[in-house]
Amino acid sequence: MALAHQAAVCARAHGMPNLGDPTLGSDGHPHFPNENNLQIPQSAREACQSIIDRISAAEGNSNGDGYQPKPADVPKLIQFAQCMRSHGFPTWPDPNSDGTFPAAGLPHKSPAMGNAMNACNQYNPDPHGGIHGSR
Repeated sequence: MALAHQAAVCARAHGMPNLGDPTLGSDGHPHFPNENNLQIPQSAREACQSIIDRISAAEGNSNGDGYQPKPADVPKLIQFAQCMRSHGFPTWPDPNSDGTFPAAGLPHKSPAMGNAMNACNQYNPDPHGGIHGSR
């Protein structure tokens, strides 16, 4: 989600001032409001492409080489959850046994969440800073 938030901030600064914040979908991936109808200006596309590329890599591409949580990541993800709770999100859930977070328990994206995720990123085993929700 941190990368999706960075993409939103970048897009707002480069021609999309009304773009809403992304939310975590039930598929475990970030989604933007009305994303199927977004008209992305070339200026935003060029300025934000590196972030978009990182999001694509984090979600996995057609080669399937993106990060996927696994049970071995759970201890580190528990530390991440504890860190998020200590940084202003007291209801942040612990991960499931497969390394995903219960999507229904995750709060909506906010600037405060982005700051907390940055503070807790040291505990996130996803090299791209992604949070993977359960389906």
